[in-house]
Amino acid sequence: MPYRWNHIPLGQKRSTVLQYLGRPADSLESVTKTDIWKAERDKGEYILSIQYKIKNDTIANSYTLDFIYKPGFFKKTYHLKSENANR
Repeated sequence: MPYRWNHIPLGQKRSTVLQYLGRPADSLESVTKTDIWKAERDKGEYILSIQYKIKNDTIANSYTLDFIYKPGFFKKTYHLKSENANR
């Protein structure tokens, strides 16, 4: 797992998150904005999703971190951790 993914800057503006984590692999526009980062590894892939609260500023509200294990035709998703800034 990329080292910076151990310290997700929740409660920060999106510009700060992007400065810290770099450019996302995907951005989903919807009621809540979500950025997705991917890190390929041997036999799998880490997926980091950050959801933003949209008010006057776009603030990082929560994140989920998953690992997708793909040793061949088999595929299994493991939820590693998540956090919500409202807790």
